[in-house]
Amino acid sequence: MSENKPLITLKDVSYQAGKNHILENINLEVMSGDFWGVVGPNGAGKSTLLKIILGLLQPTGGSVEIGANVQFGYVPQFSSFNNNFPVTVEKMLLLGSLQYLRDRSHDSEVYEKCGQLLQDIGLYGLRSQPVKDLSGGEIQRLLVARALINNANCIVLDEPTASLDTEYRNIIFDKLHELNKSVTLILVSHDLEAVSSYVKQIGCLNKHLYCHSEPKNINKSLEKVFGCPVDLIAHGFPHRVLEKH
Repeated sequence: MSENKPLITLKDVSYQAGKNHILENINLEVMSGDFWGVVGPNGAGKSTLLKIILGLLQPTGGSVEIGANVQFGYVPQFSSFNNNFPVTVEKMLLLGSLQYLRDRSHDSEVYEKCGQLLQDIGLYGLRSQPVKDLSGGEIQRLLVARALINNANCIVLDEPTASLDTEYRNIIFDKLHELNKSVTLILVSHDLEAVSSYVKQIGCLNKHLYCHSEPKNINKSLEKVFGCPVDLIAHGFPHRVLEKH
């Protein structure tokens, strides 16, 4: 695949559920090595956009083109995950490995990779614990690890740091920053601090998508999607979106 050819192209994409227009005329190009962050209020269509990119939903208008060599990894929202699945943390991660499922002759290699990922996200000490005993934040970290285990070249994340405290939120974003050296990333998040600190490109979404090549000078787009005048205050940490008075 040519490096100059987009991995993902959305042209005039719309999505309608009944009479509800969720997305309207979305245009987006994702290139190899991009790190896209999509922000917007609840109900803006962020999760719907990700599902259309993944092929889990079909747009009601427009077109989606995915490069032939794109291999997706997906981290869903924690709320969509059934944590009553009767397996341990380690087994849950192993079951996400296609190599483990297809070819057991390389078990030692897969177990080594699994152990390293669990170390990276701070769950190695819980590897023998049942998944049902994990906290919401621990499950979220496990889902991120599952997306990393198959050598995907494009990982899509839906609120990957929801339910995480500051320490593990930073661990996840540091891991994503490192991963972005070889993997394209697309995430949606309410965490404007992390989005503005880590991503390379940002999209402000509320039915329509306003794209920026860099996560700065986005106040006007934030005003459009949040429906009120806002200031993005960025004095180191934290960042806040404030309504003007």
